[in-house]
Amino acid sequence: MTFRRRKLVRPRLLRIAALAALSATLACGSAALDAPPERLDPTDPNDALETAPVAIELAPLTVHTYDGSGQFIHPDAYVFPSAWHGRRYWFTATPYPAGNSTYENPSLYWATGAGAWTAPPGVRNPLARADGNSFLSDPELQHDPVADELRLYYRKSSTQRDELWLVTSGDGQRWSDARLLMTSRRYSLISPAIVREETGGWRMWTVDPGIDGCRAKPGSVALSARRSADGLTWGTAEPVSLDIPGYSPWHWDVQYIPARHEYWALVAAYPEAFNCSYTSVFFGRSTDGVTWRMSPSPLLTTGSIESVRSVVYRSTFHYHPNSDAVTVWYSGARLEVGGYVFGGATARYAVSDLLRRVERSFDVHTGVRRASIESAVTGDSIARAAFMSAFP
Repeated sequence: MTFRRRKLVRPRLLRIAALAALSATLACGSAALDAPPERLDPTDPNDALETAPVAIELAPLTVHTYDGSGQFIHPDAYVFPSAWHGRRYWFTATPYPAGNSTYENPSLYWATGAGAWTAPPGVRNPLARADGNSFLSDPELQHDPVADELRLYYRKSSTQRDELWLVTSGDGQRWSDARLLMTSRRYSLISPAIVREETGGWRMWTVDPGIDGCRAKPGSVALSARRSADGLTWGTAEPVSLDIPGYSPWHWDVQYIPARHEYWALVAAYPEAFNCSYTSVFFGRSTDGVTWRMSPSPLLTTGSIESVRSVVYRSTFHYHPNSDAVTVWYSGARLEVGGYVFGGATARYAVSDLLRRVERSFDVHTGVRRASIESAVTGDSIARAAFMSAFP
């Protein structure tokens, strides 16, 4: 389908209406999944989060998944400097209804800032499906400015190995066939986080917990970084130094922040005595992408908002240089009768507020005590065991 921009008949009225667009989006969500969204002035709702003067408190995140459940896991964001084929905010995530990995297939969404995520016109999710002997997970969205194409990387996992795959698109609607980029042993390519650097090179960070999977202890989790000239052929892994005392790092999102000359990361990590169903989200900074300084206190733990009250998992973010603020999109789950219901939340912090939250002193045993209490809840241990058996 050819993407055409419609002529704006009343630009002045649209500019006035756009002042209320952000709050309306949060309150009402977006249009129906299959309906083409209204063509928007790219200087208005697409830019609203860049200059919004107030923080957005934790609010539920609505995602229109292809299976109709609205349940998802492992979000990733790519935000363009200006509208690309209609929107600035593009996302990927995998549906995860009640923890069913059969539906955990990479899907594409767009949104106006903090609004609901819907499939762009012409996109039929998912963009890739697993075969009967494997499952897909951990999608990562990037843009290649040389080819002017979106890249959606994802992990394919089986009982024998992990694989890194890629699909691409020049318009966000028509997508290439999947391409295999890398094969490694099982559990060695968890949560790939990929960045295209200002110099034109590419970097990828991965997590390797070894044979213990999501029960791995902190000292046995290997964090690695790789380099690539084109984002297709990757070099050998180099070790990454990242330590959260008493916690095992598990999933992460890494981004380079040009305005700060730093790499930033959100790291989902779990208490040493527990497993990957007990993660909290920590904030980290690095000047070289290899040696990381992690915040002593998590940015978000369980119980902070209903949609992720039982599990806080892999999350993604975007830094707004014009307002020196960060928007975060969280994923996780809440325990209901019969098991977990997966979902997410969004928030916007001034950087000064974010740093204040994560740099305060933190008792490393707090997470253990919280996990111990939650594990005693009727039905919770069963749900967590199911989560661990096929972690997303």
